[in-house]
Amino acid sequence: MATPTFGVDDDATFARAIIPQQRSQPLKLFLQFLRGDALYFGRGEPSDALTKRIRREQFAAVCKFTPLMMLGSCLNAVVLTCALRNGLPSVPVAAWGGTVIALTAGGAAGMLSARPGQPGLRDLAAITTGAAALGLLWSVAPALFLALGDSAERLIVICVSLGMMFVGSTVMASIPAAAVAFMAPVMTGLLYAVESAQTKGLEPFATILGFFGLFMLASNVARSDASVRRCATLLETEDNVLRDELTSLPNRKFFHDQMTRALARLERTGEGFAVMCLDLDGFKKVNDTLGHAAGDQTLIEAARRLERCTRRADVVSRLGGDEFALIASGASNEAQARSVAERIVQSFREPFLVDGESRSITISVGVALAPRDGMDGVTLMRNADSSLYVAKNSGRSAFALFRDRSASVAGGASEPERAPEAKELDLVFEPCVNLGALQTSGFSAALRLDQNLCTAERSDSRGSVEAFLLEKAVEAAVSWPEALRASVPVSHLQLCREGFARSVEKTLARHDFDPRRLEIELAQAPLIVSSPDAMRQLRLLRDMGISVGLKDVDGGLGELSNLVELPLTRLSLGTNLVRELGAGTISSTVARISCEVARALGLEVIAKGVENEGQLEAVRKLGCSEAQGPFFGAPARADELAGLMGFPRLAACLEGERAA
Repeated sequence: MATPTFGVDDDATFARAIIPQQRSQPLKLFLQFLRGDALYFGRGEPSDALTKRIRREQFAAVCKFTPLMMLGSCLNAVVLTCALRNGLPSVPVAAWGGTVIALTAGGAAGMLSARPGQPGLRDLAAITTGAAALGLLWSVAPALFLALGDSAERLIVICVSLGMMFVGSTVMASIPAAAVAFMAPVMTGLLYAVESAQTKGLEPFATILGFFGLFMLASNVARSDASVRRCATLLETEDNVLRDELTSLPNRKFFHDQMTRALARLERTGEGFAVMCLDLDGFKKVNDTLGHAAGDQTLIEAARRLERCTRRADVVSRLGGDEFALIASGASNEAQARSVAERIVQSFREPFLVDGESRSITISVGVALAPRDGMDGVTLMRNADSSLYVAKNSGRSAFALFRDRSASVAGGASEPERAPEAKELDLVFEPCVNLGALQTSGFSAALRLDQNLCTAERSDSRGSVEAFLLEKAVEAAVSWPEALRASVPVSHLQLCREGFARSVEKTLARHDFDPRRLEIELAQAPLIVSSPDAMRQLRLLRDMGISVGLKDVDGGLGELSNLVELPLTRLSLGTNLVRELGAGTISSTVARISCEVARALGLEVIAKGVENEGQLEAVRKLGCSEAQGPFFGAPARADELAGLMGFPRLAACLEGERAA
């Protein structure tokens, strides 16, 4: 799985950035030092990402200063040639100077003409070879010319050679192999000349030269060490931005970056891939009944299972909450995508062990294929999300492929999943009841997936399932009494789409439907709050007079932090909270606090999943203004709603209570 790699800035945590190894042998340590790859002396080899960053740093530093070094080498060669031309044979001096200038100019031209890209060991070897060749040429100057000149000429040779050794080793310090390859021949030539019998009187200089060489070597080690630490620190900083803190999976930003790369690769090579949206089934109940610590434990285990089901080249990310996403780079066709999705669904059939209890946490997967189902990230994610909607409504623990002929369900079940015609979609409406007026206040639209009815998208130009639901819900609600509203679910992906608010406005205008009678129900509130595009579309909808509800609050107190940010008119208590009312559990507390926060913000509260009179009484005591659930009637098609416009049983129940 492709993930960002850790980098660090201290000894205690550096091991997280490198591949653990046993203590290296001396030869391996020396080669590792020459490459400049890591902190030396047994600390291990760096990860691939750190190695690439080190290579870029090395070559950037060398390329930045090498042109100046080359210019200095040429000028020094000219100065030395001019200074020695009278006292020494002109032919060898001129030949040496010409060779230095030619090699220097050729090296500079080669670096300037090099194509940009990720440098590798071959490039390192090329620079090291060039440094060694130039060092050999500069070793000739003291070895041949020092013994032939007078004192002044000797001083010129020594100063120029030392200057070149210092400049060369400094410029190439980021690549220790190149620095040593250049410095060693020059130092050897100087030592040879100084120790030769023909240069008596310069013996003390040999000691100074030895210390100077050790100093330069130590300086190179320190600079290379600092460069590696800087690279590791930069990687850690980037990693903190790109990684989910809880699960250590890549986050949304990294996922979108990888999506962009995958699309670029698709355009360049034609290599297709699959995009999958994944959502845990039953997570909210665990999070609500056992607490956030148990929920965090579940998410961490879910992340590990997803990693085990995918390849190293795939990208598994946590988008937020219990939502994950996957780029399966090797799944370029339906069969491969189906295999990956089925493997993931099957891996979640094994119960989770949470706080010592066995819990059933399954997963639903929606799949879109590139380039068949989209050529940009927004389209692919929207289509995968639409498929996820289908999978969750088909009984969960399932996967659905966009534009596919079959949606496989964990356990071997299979049901049709082709993109149906409009007449094949089974749209149903569930009544919402105003507990004060004792009458229906509206209906929530949903897609019921019967045995032979399943969809992953519309077959016409309107796009996603949600867009089609909006169209049909408004079309049906036109014939309802004006006091009734229509509630339609809207995903965060729809809200992120540019022009979504405008498309809703056109739908309402097409049916001459009052915007104040439409409510959109939001899920995935954290994703919406974190998206400027979604928030902008949401504000445009509110400006039209459209109501906004937050769907099924039952994940704990953390969800309430989004209420202030979102322009809401209503929130709904999820079925899990309603079921636990009066039981003295955490759910009861969450429900009570949710209602108090809603009242403080001026929001109405609707209780979902009311099944009996006891639950009805409990939600009324909480101050819920509306309720919904099996107690009031099952979801029905648009032509079956006449019997759900009033509720005599509810009225009788409440009136009897008042009389008592």
